[in-house]
Amino acid sequence: MLLRYYSLLVFVFLIGFAKAQSNRADDLWAQWNNSNLAAEKRLDAINELAKEVYLYSIPDSAMYCTRLQINLAKKTKNKKQLANAYNTQGVYFALKSDYYNSIEKFEQSLKIYKSIKYSKGIASALNNLGLVKNGQGMYEEAIGNFTESLRINKSIDDKQNTASCLNNIGIVFRDQGEYDRAKDYFEQSLEINLELDYELGVASGYNNIGLIYSKKGDLDHAIEFYKKSLTIVEEIGDKNRTAAALNNIGEIYYSRDSLKLAYEYFSRSLEIKKLADHKQGIASGLINLGMVEEANSEIEEAIKLYQEALNVAQTIGASNEIKDASYRLHLIYKELGDFEMALPMYELYIKKLTELENVEVQKSILHKEWEYKFQQKELADSLETVRKEKVNTIKAEKERSIRISVYIIIALMATIVVFYLRYKWAKNKAEQTRLLDDIKVLKSEVMVKKAMRMNQLSKPELNKEKLEDHIQAKLNATDWKILNVLFDNPAITNKSLAEEVSLSVEGTRSSLGKMYRLFNINTGRNQRFILIMEATKISS
Repeated sequence: MLLRYYSLLVFVFLIGFAKAQSNRADDLWAQWNNSNLAAEKRLDAINELAKEVYLYSIPDSAMYCTRLQINLAKKTKNKKQLANAYNTQGVYFALKSDYYNSIEKFEQSLKIYKSIKYSKGIASALNNLGLVKNGQGMYEEAIGNFTESLRINKSIDDKQNTASCLNNIGIVFRDQGEYDRAKDYFEQSLEINLELDYELGVASGYNNIGLIYSKKGDLDHAIEFYKKSLTIVEEIGDKNRTAAALNNIGEIYYSRDSLKLAYEYFSRSLEIKKLADHKQGIASGLINLGMVEEANSEIEEAIKLYQEALNVAQTIGASNEIKDASYRLHLIYKELGDFEMALPMYELYIKKLTELENVEVQKSILHKEWEYKFQQKELADSLETVRKEKVNTIKAEKERSIRISVYIIIALMATIVVFYLRYKWAKNKAEQTRLLDDIKVLKSEVMVKKAMRMNQLSKPELNKEKLEDHIQAKLNATDWKILNVLFDNPAITNKSLAEEVSLSVEGTRSSLGKMYRLFNINTGRNQRFILIMEATKISS
């Protein structure tokens, strides 16, 4: 049985764990806006607003706060606060499944913390890098980040962040099927968080222990721990963790063939993930809903959900979700006798399965844990025994053969990917150039027609009345401003466009998406160029 469930990952921050209450937010904003206060106190306030108040409830507001924080930190040359802001931005991008930018921000943060020899910050950035890399299937690097972060946190007696690292190491081992080892780490983390009365940490511990019980078939204990977690995260208003708990309770009901309840919990979880634009979570949620529809013999709806999940997962390179969606589609198409559709899905499934089940990765993870325990002088005798048993079971020649095969496959895949990306880039660039030329021609035609009417040349412009008449809808001020900026410069980036119209990047994307729908632009590429061509034609 294939189900997409959620672990509760714990990002590490550098301030306490106060609850995000509205009166606290008011106090912090007052502190930030008080220009008579020392810069350090103002930075502390905006730092707490970003991390504790907004990050998990209104992420875009958290990003706005970090920009304010960065500006003042640079102005006052406060490297620690600058690193704190980058660390928060890394979590923001991770919650959006933007792993490239997330890793970039965490690495910026880590570099600064190291330059000022701030141990607590170094441990925080390492832990957060580990979380993102684990989500990308880079298990060896993830476990290395976590164990180094754990070593630092223990050395400075930081109990809260020690608990966070223990929780996250448990998740890596859970993902590798090492359930007993994972449960041991989760229980160590939970014990510390109960002692600290840290509600988010306790909720994460309950949820992740519930996952282990679920994996081992003890569904009664699993749902008991999931509901404990759900109660806490709902009380404190943490939507991401609420979505995770809802999803996992839905998993239990699915396992018990309570399909109506399963669909209800999966749907509630997916709705929250969509509001947060968490693409990996959206892909997982769509797969779970597809399985419920498949169990209800609603095959067409199941195919639709699996295909949507696959599309979302491929946009962010979420290997687990790509593997699961392609596997379900392969089974359905095979059952329907549509082997032409089944074969490519099966090939995609095998490709991702091979990537995720690499034997060398499993060995590297275990080795990293052994290395840490050896450095800490813990379980030294049993460690030596386990190492010897491992050496006796793996022949040197077989290891060499596997490595050579993996290197050859990676080299071939890398070559294919490079050529494919170059081809796609060249094709897309050519299409953009063609569309830009078409837009220039259309603008010229508009100018000529207008000159004939007015006996003088003037700058071409869009006709709002004609556009609104064509789409049978009203364009608000923001949409109209974005459209005119694009009309002047169709090749402008989303970031520059957002700055031009004084809007966030997410808000700009949302406005563009609305206009694509209004103008019935369904193509997946070069949509903005096609939008301007269409608007120019209508206006002329």
